[in-house]
Amino acid sequence: MDNKPDYNQDIWQEYTPPAPEKKPLPNYDKAALILGIVSAVFALASSCIPCCCFIPLVTGILSIVFVFITHKHKYPWNASRAVALVLSLVSILALILWYVFIVLFMNSPAGEEYMSIFMEEYAKALESAGPYYQ
Repeated sequence: MDNKPDYNQDIWQEYTPPAPEKKPLPNYDKAALILGIVSAVFALASSCIPCCCFIPLVTGILSIVFVFITHKHKYPWNASRAVALVLSLVSILALILWYVFIVLFMNSPAGEEYMSIFMEEYAKALESAGPYYQ
């Protein structure tokens, strides 16, 4: 028996290191989905309550950032990330279109007439309320 090593064999070519395991990012997909849903809900609510207009912008932008963080690390696309991206983009675009519509309406003749009628009714309501509210 010959136990001498074979020095002609190239051992480094035979060895291939195992591929590193991709650890999942800490719940960025879930956070993006939750922020996308919050963005869509508050975008709908901001059409009735104007003070909610910044919440969908902030949550939508954060959701898009989280989606692209996971995309940057080359994780495969999944349904929650795609839904988060769609909800965020749609809510931000709807919010922008809604406020553009309001600005265009208020600068039109019909909008000016509506505001003058509203202000007359507001003045009548203040007069009828008494001196406490003036």
